[in-house]
Amino acid sequence: MKLDFKKIFSKKRNAKLSHKACINPHRGWRNLVWFAIFYGFMLIVFSMYLYFQIKNDNIFNVKQSDETKSEIIKQDILEKILNDFKEKENMSTQILEGNIKFIDPSI
Repeated sequence: MKLDFKKIFSKKRNAKLSHKACINPHRGWRNLVWFAIFYGFMLIVFSMYLYFQIKNDNIFNVKQSDETKSEIIKQDILEKILNDFKEKENMSTQILEGNIKFIDPSI
């Protein structure tokens, strides 16, 4: 089988292909750049929209309630926990100062 390179590379053969079917790197890069510009522009517009919505308190609005909330933390339990921490702090300072002598349980 003999290949005829003249037929393959002839202008008539290439003319049959439609203009959009041909690979055109210039068109591809142009579309890519336009897509990036459009995407960046839309991102800027959406960011400005969110900025002004938040600035004017139209979005993420926290409603202030005038009601006094019931006491969430019980005072006696909190004092007990604080006293436990103070005792642990006192024990650690006594250990560091050497005032407490430990008895070896293995003896």
